[in-house]
Amino acid sequence: MPVTMTDSRPGTGTGRRLRDRMPVEVGALGVLALALAVLMTWPALAHPSRTIPGDFGDPLFFAWEISWYGHALLSQIGHPFDANAYWPLPHTGVFSDTLLGLAPFGIGVSDMGDALVRYNVAYVLASAFNFAGAYLLARQLGSGRIGALVAGAAFAFCPWRLSHAIHLNILVSGAIPLSIALLLRGNGIGRRGVPRERAAGTAFQNAVERSVDGLEVERRDMGDSVLFILR
Repeated sequence: MPVTMTDSRPGTGTGRRLRDRMPVEVGALGVLALALAVLMTWPALAHPSRTIPGDFGDPLFFAWEISWYGHALLSQIGHPFDANAYWPLPHTGVFSDTLLGLAPFGIGVSDMGDALVRYNVAYVLASAFNFAGAYLLARQLGSGRIGALVAGAAFAFCPWRLSHAIHLNILVSGAIPLSIALLLRGNGIGRRGVPRERAAGTAFQNAVERSVDGLEVERRDMGDSVLFILR
């Protein structure tokens, strides 16, 4: 039986078709990620100026921290960690986990209600970014859309992450899978290659076997299940 080989490298017909479909998929991903994030963090955006997700501890501290870094960008860009907390001690901004990367959200904060609005927007976008980053990494590793959706949901909304809903410094981790996906894509690695699917399946089953104590995990069945999801 004759076999037809296809080439998915850039510049070929298959590669062009993949590039043509990508903007549509990424756009749909953005809408879905935002919708899921709003739903899973509700009612953070229902009344953002008077809603504090979780408790009165860490969320209020992070709201202040984002506001401070936004202020520092405009007034003391060379010394962002010399915060007004514990003044006149220097570098008090590094006494806790820094959210310097979220400084743009804090530019122009006028009062506490405004600070809460900025915090809640960052809080919701963090979940959306986590979902999108994990989805894109799974797609780059060879997963189909369904498998990538499962990966995105597992990364963004797993019980462990939901238990840290008050820790924005933990929630803002979507750049990790996204960076890996872009690194792989930039080096031409992945994207529906069968060897990548097998490697992903092997890595997954090894992780499960090491994390499950006392359970007999059948390697072959686990690998077949992962390959089915990826395809």
